[in-house]
Amino acid sequence: MKKHPIIILITVFYFFLAPSAIFGQINYEDVVYLKNGSIIHGMIIEQIPGASVKIECSDRNVYVFKTEDIEKITREPVTDSPFIMKKIQIDSVKQRGFTIIPEINFSKINFSGDDFYYLWGIDLTAGYLINPHISVGVGTGLEYNTYALYFPLFAALRYNILKKSVTPFFTAEGGYARVIKGGFPDYTGGLRIKGGVGMKFFVSRQIAMNFSTGFKYQEFSYKYDYAWWLPSPDCYNYTISGAYKLFDISVGMTF
Repeated sequence: MKKHPIIILITVFYFFLAPSAIFGQINYEDVVYLKNGSIIHGMIIEQIPGASVKIECSDRNVYVFKTEDIEKITREPVTDSPFIMKKIQIDSVKQRGFTIIPEINFSKINFSGDDFYYLWGIDLTAGYLINPHISVGVGTGLEYNTYALYFPLFAALRYNILKKSVTPFFTAEGGYARVIKGGFPDYTGGLRIKGGVGMKFFVSRQIAMNFSTGFKYQEFSYKYDYAWWLPSPDCYNYTISGAYKLFDISVGMTF
């Protein structure tokens, strides 16, 4: 029985993420409760009885609090699995460093008016979070439409609007998509541009979920035989070129 390609992609995406869920383990962290209501998560690196407490958060920031400002200090379990939801403190989430963003994307509407039905695929972007707002990177993946299988290479920019554990963001990509399998002779790809807006929310200190929607532009060209049943030169050969203009939906995670 022939499997539908979208089922294969979802299966691959699931097993790419599954190890973090299967092998998630419970660790412990220090939690400092302040009298002003703030809660700081991290690891206590210095404690002077009756004077002060120094705690280092996961983003490497170090805070020092006077004993009289502290209500209590506890040691609490932390679940590393990304699929267990809990309240995330912005001071403890990832503020900078290398990132990996796998995403599934799907496009259904073609604004160019051509005979086009859908495009779906999986992208993987490797980059660097410069600060809580800006990340840059490069990406690749596989994208399939009704007529061809594309192999994209692109540069990516993301801007998180808020410095919070839940934030809207802007995303922009630019690059080239090469056709590695096409249904027509001499099928080639071309310029690939994508932009959109989305929501990002942390489900653990190092992992966030992403949902975005936007616009994708993909150039293409191929040869088409008219009256192919006639012998050459009565069979006419045309080169058709254009661009798909698509409404795109993406779902993924940031590690």
